[in-house]
Amino acid sequence: MSHPFDFTTALHLFEEWSLAHLVFGPILFYFVTLCVYRIFFHPLAKFPGPFLSKITPLYHTYLTIRGDRHLVLEKYHKKYGDIFRMGPNELSIADASAIKEIYGHGKRLLKPAFYDAMNTPAHQYNIFSERNIAKNSRKRRIISSVMAAKNMVQMEWVMIEKTDLLCEKMRREIKAEGGSKIYDISSYLDFLTFDIMGVLCFGKSFQMIENDGACEVPVLDAIHAVGRSGLIFGSYPFALKFRDWLEPKKYIVDRYNFVMFSLKNLEERLTREIEGKKDFLSFLVRAVDPESSQSHCHRR
Repeated sequence: MSHPFDFTTALHLFEEWSLAHLVFGPILFYFVTLCVYRIFFHPLAKFPGPFLSKITPLYHTYLTIRGDRHLVLEKYHKKYGDIFRMGPNELSIADASAIKEIYGHGKRLLKPAFYDAMNTPAHQYNIFSERNIAKNSRKRRIISSVMAAKNMVQMEWVMIEKTDLLCEKMRREIKAEGGSKIYDISSYLDFLTFDIMGVLCFGKSFQMIENDGACEVPVLDAIHAVGRSGLIFGSYPFALKFRDWLEPKKYIVDRYNFVMFSLKNLEERLTREIEGKKDFLSFLVRAVDPESSQSHCHRR
């Protein structure tokens, strides 16, 4: 049995259909147009890369959160070559000669807003995150004077001492295991790196080699949190103003604790002089900008 036509119901359905098109139509049109532009007409359209990477940075973000971004990038470089498109506005370059062309002295390339995500919680710019060319150049001039070959030779003892310590520790452990032992060498190299940096920057070791990574503050967790958070928010600079609300609490706590730990050790180091062997701060606190004669460090 057929139902009589209900004009009122049909009118309501038409109005709802029209409203949906009015609201979602322009949004759909925008995203379709954006995808077409990024795939075919974008300045980076000529570079190969995964399809999703061409239209959205979300794929890159997903890899960062998953924790294997570096492995996936290596795989894509094997597939696409030295240069491939890893995001709508990003290229991944696996060519050592490009470092000088992009970051070399005298290059006037502006750092993108990505680097704002690498600032401290107090929004202080470091030599890595500073985007202002004049300010970055000043920092680089001072650091370059500290990193002079004659100074680096005086700090070589730290690398030798800590490397010998790690090797001796591994020898003892291997002997205790009957002559063979499987290592997560990545973790051990992290311990070595931070112990060296502790001595060079603060005049004392974190003793991570001796304590299997244990430290007053979980510095490795903090560094990983800073790196992962920076990569995510660097891909969406507009979201930085909402970082305190969007970022996982653990990341915020890890970053804050690491900064406070570093400041405490820096203050302790600046109150004492180290006789004989030189560390990084021995040169940095005395370094001046060869052009302006200004110091990089200011004591309270």
